[in-house]
Amino acid sequence: MTVKVLEFKRPGDPHSSGEAICAHCKHEWVAVAPAGQRNLECPACSSHRGVFKWPYGPSEGDEGYQCNCGSEGFFIMRRGKQANGAVYCRGCGTEATGWFQ
Repeated sequence: MTVKVLEFKRPGDPHSSGEAICAHCKHEWVAVAPAGQRNLECPACSSHRGVFKWPYGPSEGDEGYQCNCGSEGFFIMRRGKQANGAVYCRGCGTEATGWFQ
């Protein structure tokens, strides 16, 4: 098996790592890429149809937050002409409050 190692242009840039899968040939591997990188290059077929298998989330041991509805997905938005944004649950749409008290 040939392993291809690519050097990042600027050391210290944020990066992501984790299990990846190719949507073209179904090859699976552990990938490292600059944060926000989409369409990872598959080491098996060289297509750019690789993606990280799992969504980003807290690392093991980190504290995560969950809405009362059970959802762990949230988004930040401003409604109308509010001066500040707020965090809302993607599952039920209620504002998430009380996290850091």
